[in-house]
Amino acid sequence: MQSTRFHWGSVTELVADRIDSPGMLFGIPANPCEFLDFPGGISRSNKHSIASSVVDECLERAKTEIGRWFQRKIEKDGVDFIKAILKGESVFGDLLLEH
Repeated sequence: MQSTRFHWGSVTELVADRIDSPGMLFGIPANPCEFLDFPGGISRSNKHSIASSVVDECLERAKTEIGRWFQRKIEKDGVDFIKAILKGESVFGDLLLEH
């Protein structure tokens, strides 16, 4: 069976590259540039730390949803669908393909 492992570091880097301020992902605007005591900028290491935490949380939520889906699928159809996944077929078919 060929490995299908995805490297999430690239997603973390992508998120870090797009963060302009620490509160941006939470809808909090950056400090205006006139606020010299509280600059709105963010260091690269802080961006990466925030991005890593956010991606990890998103993945945990996704794993929870997938776990529930697997459970329902097994209860309904048995374990035969797992064989197809182990042979390399998509878990979700065309559901996740971008159009």
